[in-house]
Amino acid sequence: VGSEEKKFLMDGPVITNVIYHEDSNLYEIVYQAVEGAESYEIQIGTSLETSTKNTCFIDVKEGAPQSVSVRGLCASNESVPSEYAFDFSFGGGTGTEQDPYLIGGARHFKNIADKTGASYKLTKDIDLTNCGYTPLSGFAGILDGNGHTIKLAVTGLANAALFQTAAGAAFQNLTVDGAVSGTTNAAGFVGNATSSLTFENCVNKAKVSGAPTVGGFVADAHTGFT
Repeated sequence: VGSEEKKFLMDGPVITNVIYHEDSNLYEIVYQAVEGAESYEIQIGTSLETSTKNTCFIDVKEGAPQSVSVRGLCASNESVPSEYAFDFSFGGGTGTEQDPYLIGGARHFKNIADKTGASYKLTKDIDLTNCGYTPLSGFAGILDGNGHTIKLAVTGLANAALFQTAAGAAFQNLTVDGAVSGTTNAAGFVGNATSSLTFENCVNKAKVSGAPTVGGFVADAHTGFT
């Protein structure tokens, strides 16, 4: 006896958004409801969840871009799964100047270390004071604060700042606050600029001290900044 051919529901549930919630460290997967579906199965890597709503909260481990798969289920059938590629190192975006990676928390900000030449935009204020943040080196991308503030508590480094070193980077619409104390260079934004930097609509409110060379934006600027 031949097996009955599976008849899928009319459409797969289109994924419309992926939202990072820093307070719970969960990602919210949002998708369109499918007519006839009684529940939904959401899979990201080895993480698998089910939901009866058109949204689901799921714990995603940090890592490379992964595929999100969502399918609608009913008692006797299922939909074609929808696939959606998303980089869970950040809160969205692809890292280009037109579509920057979105930074929604300290976890995302620390991941800049893996892609120092990309473009980034903050979606909220970022507190880096109690997350084990070690200032990154070699930043050469674009960081758009989007009107937000990053709070620092950095001590004991030769190049103490938001970034230890940077080259050819651009900063815009960003305020740095908190406290910075270094052994050689100390500044709000960059300890040591190895080539020119650009600042637009930026403010340093961080208390900078402790180093022979200190600065509000940059401590040691080899080629200057604008």
